Amino acid sequence: MNEEVQKWTPDKLVKKLKERVIGQDRYLKDLCTSVWLHNLRKESYEVSGFGLPSPKLNLLVLGHSGTGKTESIRSLARILDLNLVIEDSSLFTGAGWKGRETTSIIKDVMLSSGKNKVKAQYSIVVLDEIDKIFDEASRAATLSAVNNFLKLIEGAVIEHTEGVNSVYTMDTKDILFICLGAFDGLEDIIRHRLRNGRGIGFCAERNPEPEDNIFQYVQKEDLILYGVNPQFLGRMAMITATNELKEEDLFHILTESQVSAVNQFDVLLRAGMGVRASMTEAAARQVAAKAVRENTGARALLSEVTEAFKEGVYQIADREDIRELQLDYTPQQELTLRFIKGKREGLPVYKSDLPDSRLHSDEWAAVPLELMKYGCNLAGVCRFTEELVEESELQGHHQLSDHFTHRQIRAAVYLIISAVLDVITTDTDQNMHEVGQVLRRTVIDIPDISNKGREGEDTYITFYWKSMDYNPNMQQTAKLSLLLLEEYCFRRLEEETEQDKEL
Repeated sequence: MNEEVQKWTPDKLVKKLKERVIGQDRYLKDLCTSVWLHNLRKESYEVSGFGLPSPKLNLLVLGHSGTGKTESIRSLARILDLNLVIEDSSLFTGAGWKGRETTSIIKDVMLSSGKNKVKAQYSIVVLDEIDKIFDEASRAATLSAVNNFLKLIEGAVIEHTEGVNSVYTMDTKDILFICLGAFDGLEDIIRHRLRNGRGIGFCAERNPEPEDNIFQYVQKEDLILYGVNPQFLGRMAMITATNELKEEDLFHILTESQVSAVNQFDVLLRAGMGVRASMTEAAARQVAAKAVRENTGARALLSEVTEAFKEGVYQIADREDIRELQLDYTPQQELTLRFIKGKREGLPVYKSDLPDSRLHSDEWAAVPLELMKYGCNLAGVCRFTEELVEESELQGHHQLSDHFTHRQIRAAVYLIISAVLDVITTDTDQNMHEVGQVLRRTVIDIPDISNKGREGEDTYITFYWKSMDYNPNMQQTAKLSLLLLEEYCFRRLEEETEQDKEL
């Protein structure tokens, strides 16, 4: 098992996810346990070539919209570099009914994995809105779909045909299935059982209080009464639930989460214009209180903040004296956007600011990646990159640490790893010219950070985000990465020239 994966434990994964997802400690613990174990099985297969038997902890997650169910899974898949496919279960029907066939999930898995057999084999498939196939109105029409889901989740060789020549076939026994649903009406079934004194749920530790999340006390008999197929439940090794978000949770999402609406505006405006975006504590509490009153959950926070910021965003391009947009709240003026004057932050590095290369493109291309002696795997790429950077620092930029912080240098290391992985997992020549091209694209076209869990996400994205964790200024990191890479290539070509002269 490689060193990069070994450093993650379920507890460390939970702590990492809590930077983004607030108020869901129990759910994050169950999710990370399930996915971490799944990743162990994947890593073992990559090392030995043999698939391990169960346990495969398929997960059923109960919880209302906007409580962080999907965001948590996306973040976790990105951290561990697991292929993720998210499907809307309500769109699938049985044979003979208008709608999608469940077998088409196989096509989505295979295409999203980029033809990487292991990534496809050990994908995570999220079946969202799973409760919709069990409600009374759709049960009769989707009975065959439910049966097809049973086969898919249990593990079988599934074949999907499209047209005349397109046939997709794979065994689903190693795919981890995570099923999500709001299960509206299930609360009443649970409360009825509890009132009759028939015990508390399997994931509860005490008697329920009025303010508790009732889903924490669910038992399988409640789900069966709701209409869930008992055979389906038999294929779910774990059942967990997200908490209803309280006002304090929503406040912390606004002020602390890395993916908060305010933080998204701040990242975008700082990168594009050098303008900060912020929110006072009073404003954050007001927005959180409104979300609770309207029962809109965390998802509505983005629309609320956007509504408050939109006029400032409209005006800011013509207001060069403004350094910050700040959302504030007073009882007299309610939510108010303030324009704070001052000098803006320096803009990031752009294409015209890239260092002029001492090497021509054909010289860059003449330096191969030389990964064979390190092993063509993730650990080998990491070792190769570490030595590349160390050699560049010692021979060329011997005072690198005088000009850059440790975090900036580490960010450059991870970005080079990201670029190398991008090259070796795509159909391109494996040389330094291609790596340099990826780094240059980082400056010009940063991957979409608002869609971090997009389907088919490549391995390199994981290290891109590790790089950003060390230094959010990715343009600065790309510039340093190019300098290090060029120094390595320059020295390598010099050595080859000297060897040719000796011969």
